Amino acid sequence: MLWICSLLLTSHIVLLAWLCYTWQRLVDTPLASTCQSLPFVSVLIPVRNEAPHITSLLLSLNQQSYAFFEVILINDASTDATVELIEAFRAKANFSLRLLHLPTTQAHVSPKKRAITLAMPCAKGALIMTTDGDCLVPPHWISTVASFYTQTKASFISSPVAFHPSRGFINALMHIEFASLIGVGACTLATHPFLCNAANMAYPKAVFEAVGGYAGNEHIASGDDVFLLKKVAKAFPEGLYFLADVQAQVCTQAPSSWMQFYQQRLRWASKWRFDSKAWLAPLFWLMQLFGLLAWQYGRIDELQVLLLTKVLLEALYLGLVLRFQQRPWCIAYLPLAQMLYPLYALFFGLVVHKKGYRWKNREFSYTVI
Repeated sequence: MLWICSLLLTSHIVLLAWLCYTWQRLVDTPLASTCQSLPFVSVLIPVRNEAPHITSLLLSLNQQSYAFFEVILINDASTDATVELIEAFRAKANFSLRLLHLPTTQAHVSPKKRAITLAMPCAKGALIMTTDGDCLVPPHWISTVASFYTQTKASFISSPVAFHPSRGFINALMHIEFASLIGVGACTLATHPFLCNAANMAYPKAVFEAVGGYAGNEHIASGDDVFLLKKVAKAFPEGLYFLADVQAQVCTQAPSSWMQFYQQRLRWASKWRFDSKAWLAPLFWLMQLFGLLAWQYGRIDELQVLLLTKVLLEALYLGLVLRFQQRPWCIAYLPLAQMLYPLYALFFGLVVHKKGYRWKNREFSYTVI
């Protein structure tokens, strides 16, 4: 048992050291200014029951420093005032604002994929950017991404996402966990892409069409981000980039209740069931399990040194990402988060085998045939 703990802890340490190094390289890479012709951008936003947030999002889009863009909102059968608020905003929008309506037939078949697919033929932009209806975007969001695309000729750009700033113990734990996911997705994107967030993605329209959009995984309820990433990575493996610039960081809403948090994590975890790198999930699960065992049974000096090294590297890695995300107050909660996270990971590693999840007041199974 002890040698297994040592092996897994050593593997975890090597991974953490690589994450720290790779993240710092991403952040330290200077972004050159460009005088080249910048593209017209289409921002696609699927929305359902976003009345509390949609006006704030549109106001943030109204403050963009970039002039050459349009916004296409795709309404997924909202039952609140979302549509009315969008229509009321038209008069003050200083950009082209269009509203499409997703057909209500097959409403439970991967609605976000259907929404993007519906909007794509209408999009005039050479570059597609996506976000969510509960997000806020910074003033230089579009200009930063468009400039980066012009410099790199990227086939896929993943940019940072953070929860809206919020204090307190529970919120800090959510910030920390989310930061870890964003960091891992960023560091692995160029070499072993398997994680990104649709709240802040960009890709050329021609690339979406070249890979056939979501054809082949439209029956999977979730994964409008990672499955597209996988297809682009296979067709254009040299064109994947993470844009490590806080001016491109989108803020999204954290879950407002434990049940919402639980359902969101089930939805995220459901993607792994259909991923070619699904073996990483049980490996990570085993690392957490044996980490717990090592805490309890680690009487040997070598194990204690490995555990301490792991804890320190985790804190360094998470601290780097949190500072970049401008959430430094969360760092004080890292020791408690490190104690609780193995239990959290083990719990969701077990419950992910449930048949489905609830999202936007609708029930989803993992696949809909």
